[in-house]
Amino acid sequence: MAEAAAALLKEFEAAKREVESARQHVEETQKAYERERERYAAAVETKKSYADEVDVLAKKLDITLSEVTMQPEYIVEFQANIGCYQCYVHVDMSSSSTVPYLQLGSTSNRVELRTSPEHILVDVALDHAVDLASSVVRVQKDHVHVRIPLTSASKENRQSTMTVGLTARSIPRAQLDVQEYAHLHCRCCQANLMTDSETPWTKALPLPSSNWMEMVDFWGAAEGAFEHIPRDGIDAAAGRIYVGSADLLLHRSNVGNVVVATPEPSISSTQPTQAASIKAVLLCAKCSTPLGSLQNGTNVRLFKHCLDTTASIFHSYTSDSVLVVQMLEVIEADGFFRFDVVDEAAADGARRLRVQVLSWDATIQTSEFPTPQKVLKVLFAVEKIGPNESDLPSKELTATTALIDDVVERLQRSATLLPSSVVAGMSKGSIGFLFG
Repeated sequence: MAEAAAALLKEFEAAKREVESARQHVEETQKAYERERERYAAAVETKKSYADEVDVLAKKLDITLSEVTMQPEYIVEFQANIGCYQCYVHVDMSSSSTVPYLQLGSTSNRVELRTSPEHILVDVALDHAVDLASSVVRVQKDHVHVRIPLTSASKENRQSTMTVGLTARSIPRAQLDVQEYAHLHCRCCQANLMTDSETPWTKALPLPSSNWMEMVDFWGAAEGAFEHIPRDGIDAAAGRIYVGSADLLLHRSNVGNVVVATPEPSISSTQPTQAASIKAVLLCAKCSTPLGSLQNGTNVRLFKHCLDTTASIFHSYTSDSVLVVQMLEVIEADGFFRFDVVDEAAADGARRLRVQVLSWDATIQTSEFPTPQKVLKVLFAVEKIGPNESDLPSKELTATTALIDDVVERLQRSATLLPSSVVAGMSKGSIGFLFG
């Protein structure tokens, strides 16, 4: 009996150990399951985060592609003489069945070019009211051309208030505020161009165009009405700023940190061409950038595109401005629209810039600069100095080598604003824009 009880107890203990082992196995299995469950949850979360990241990247890619392919570069040219806008959109839709169309934007002066209700190719604000019903949209080989005429009322209003040439380029009010000239610097190196005087300026006054003396006789009501006006030009006065269309006329005593280069002739928009005095080129004493000229030892002429002020009132001026003013003065005084811009230091084989003004009352807007900018639309070519083969009259202008180089570079860059198919086939030059 005792032996049977001992055997039964032994069997019970063995069973108990098996149960304990099984329980431990279950616990280990449960722990392994929990670990795998946590790993699975982490994997699901990681997958979700990766999916979210892919979605974000996909959206960014869609936006980038939309900006590149669906919001192309454009140029809008306002042709005041015929009262319409010409818009060229740099996108190839010749193989697409989609036909772009125009509609008014969120405000009355905004016009949209769309390919669908959801997609806008171009969204631009125009200065004048337009007649969308009479507009024409043409899909060309490498661009979309849109012609948008003004409304009849807008054309009449435009004609009654139309100003062109120098009249449309009046001197901004800010440039006649003497406080704006508290600081005058070289735009290239920011060197101070004033003398040590704390308050060198007392007045800022506008200058007439360089052909003003030719018009004096028409201003007076009687013979000799303006005989008291000096006939040899306007001289600088100490403490005064005379503001021209593209330059400033200052007295030498108020200008510092400039050095005089070798005397040579130069074009001027503040002095009449009859002035016989030799003009010397003025350079910045710090960076040697040509800033303007010195005449008669006292008359300093500084180009606006070379200057900077505290409020940057000359930031929009470029080297184009100098030639634009020269050309407009000739157009208004003599009626010439063709120009030969010759290097002052011209020698045998030197180049010249030939320019024919096609429009002198145009403005353009681009995808980079959507605000309208006044321009001269020109046909230009760079040629070697030689006999003028054209029988058409032209006016010769002279400019420094640096100015011609800069203007030619800017003209060539502006020529890319128009689609290549628009300007293809022109053998006598390229179409570009002079800004100013």
